Amino acid sequence: MKRFTSGSKVAQGFYWNIGRWELANIGAAGGTLPGHDGDRFVKVPLVAALAAAPLFGLVFVMFLPFIGVAMVGALAVKKVVAVLHGGASSVAATVAQSSALPGEAYLTGTKHEGEARKDAAVDELAREVSERRK
Repeated sequence: MKRFTSGSKVAQGFYWNIGRWELANIGAAGGTLPGHDGDRFVKVPLVAALAAAPLFGLVFVMFLPFIGVAMVGALAVKKVVAVLHGGASSVAATVAQSSALPGEAYLTGTKHEGEARKDAAVDELAREVSERRK
């Protein structure tokens, strides 16, 4: 069997993407193979494609219930993890010890370091208190 790569110009027919398990149908005028760089294709004879179609349909019908259960299970697990993570992170932010100074309140759970005070009177009062302590 001859192998082709994505982007190759090919004649009419069915081409099987080996890595992605996809079937590409190229029309009567021919064309280029779709896919990403490095995708490999094999030309599938028409008789083999017609024989494989009912087999793929049977496999799909047999495994569809399992696929549905797996998808619902994965969704439920994601939702539970999201709820637990959100609750745990809010509790951790509330009870976590920070480098807070006594007498200061950090009601948002975080300390805003490096912020300049917006009130000049407070800065003046702080300077006066430090001078009197000396």
